[in-house]
Amino acid sequence: MKKAAYIILVICLSIIFTTFTGCIEGSFKKTDTVLMKLDGTENIQWTSVIDNKDYAAARSLAPTSSQYIQTSDHGFFIAGFFTNRSGDRGIRMLKTDSEGNLAWEKRLPGQTGEILAIHQRNDGGYSMFWTDGRVYNFDASGTMERIVNIPEQIHQIQGAEYPAVTLRSIIPTSNGNMSTIITGGDYYALQQPVVIAGLSQNGTVLWEKTYDLKNLAGTTSLIQTQDGGFLLGKFFYSNEPGGGKKILIEKTDTNNSIVWDSTLGICNYTFCNNDLLGMHESANLGYDVIYQSHEQSNASSGNPVVTVYARLDNDGQVMQQDLLTNVSGLPSWHFNRGGSSLAFADVVKESVIKTMVHEKSQGNPTIRFVSLLKTDDGGYALLGTRYYWD
Repeated sequence: MKKAAYIILVICLSIIFTTFTGCIEGSFKKTDTVLMKLDGTENIQWTSVIDNKDYAAARSLAPTSSQYIQTSDHGFFIAGFFTNRSGDRGIRMLKTDSEGNLAWEKRLPGQTGEILAIHQRNDGGYSMFWTDGRVYNFDASGTMERIVNIPEQIHQIQGAEYPAVTLRSIIPTSNGNMSTIITGGDYYALQQPVVIAGLSQNGTVLWEKTYDLKNLAGTTSLIQTQDGGFLLGKFFYSNEPGGGKKILIEKTDTNNSIVWDSTLGICNYTFCNNDLLGMHESANLGYDVIYQSHEQSNASSGNPVVTVYARLDNDGQVMQQDLLTNVSGLPSWHFNRGGSSLAFADVVKESVIKTMVHEKSQGNPTIRFVSLLKTDDGGYALLGTRYYWD
């Protein structure tokens, strides 16, 4: 199987697990969680295989993709979801030591949503930020402490429902706290206004500023720039040859007016999908963008996913676009947002993925949901779920 198929499988299996959980539960007999540590040149340092007890064996729980971080003791904290026969979800948390050995496991049933980021607090506990603005706080042993609601604090509504919001990013600040960008509505149906908020480590709002930002429709990525404006990442479709789904980057000034826009997207086929993964303002001025391109029909054709690192100057001119073929080309800023990325299985060495599939296996499994994390020693970690099918 080509590595490009892993990204497509992530999307397809996420839909399948959510919609047809009962059917999937009867189709596999066992699953493993595989955690692998790599050095800076992708040499394997160790592989840990954690048996997902009572997940597939009892056919009652189906593990899905997980978010994870490296902890202060150089171990790992992993959080993801399990789904029962009736479709109800819950959180599963794993803590490992620095060699990937399981230290403890906790489950919190009845929780739904999407985890945006995880951070370890100075007291050793963990704060789990959800895209809808909830912050789950756990102590160092994984015991729930409290839930903080960011939108409720910002809108200051007592005893009434608050408007739906989406947290776009959680970014550590120099003083040890965090900042977030919040938009109204769900992920795609954006509504005004945009709120920039400063947060304590447990999610308490310390300050907030509201922006009446125009032209939010279609925005999938949003960052505030040093000049007080914003960088908006959008997508649009072109039916022309060489078209397909392309990326539009727009820069606004302090008056929220668009001062320039730039189109990104490479395509070696008739129609391509170009998917924006992240944007960053460079300390050397200009802007960095990570995106991926693949043929629209590659779910069946197996054509590869291409990862591109683009560099724009202050006027939005594309100065260079580099194809990334290994993990060492990925920028650190993409991993400084509280967790791993599911997007980069295609830039991991084929031999590493094969080892991840077969190391310490008890049959002939397949791997799903491979996510990549940059570690504090300059290396990387990989996390995946292995399935043993009936």
